[in-house]
Amino acid sequence: MKRFLASALAVLIGAAVVMADEPKKVDPPKTEVPKTEVKPDAKAEKKKKKGGVAGKVKSIDAEKGVMVLMVGKKDAAVEKEVKIGDDVKFTIVVSETEKKEGLTAKEGLKSEHLKAGAEVQLTMDGDKVTAVTVGKVKKKKKTDK
Repeated sequence: MKRFLASALAVLIGAAVVMADEPKKVDPPKTEVPKTEVKPDAKAEKKKKKGGVAGKVKSIDAEKGVMVLMVGKKDAAVEKEVKIGDDVKFTIVVSETEKKEGLTAKEGLKSEHLKAGAEVQLTMDGDKVTAVTVGKVKKKKKTDK
């Protein structure tokens, strides 16, 4: 009987040692962090927007680098004044097969093709003009064979 009790006691002590070696899994305390929405200001959001404007030239001041366009449909056209920076690249569409690309702002603003009534497309990054296309690019018709 003494041997039985000694054996049982040894087994219990061994089991206790094995269980003590296993690390306990402790969940970190749950604390609720309030969520705050960060809203970008309207100016920063506007600058991120890329797009373009199409219209007809009303007037040009090449010295100041300013163009005034009539934008919108004929009945509801509005004036839009745009500043043309020195880094703006111009493309002049002369005909369906000929166009002049990569002109500087100074060359583009003084081009004979850029005059009142000319159709222009502006590529913009927010409020900043990045490229100007003067003239209308005609889409090629698809021909079925």
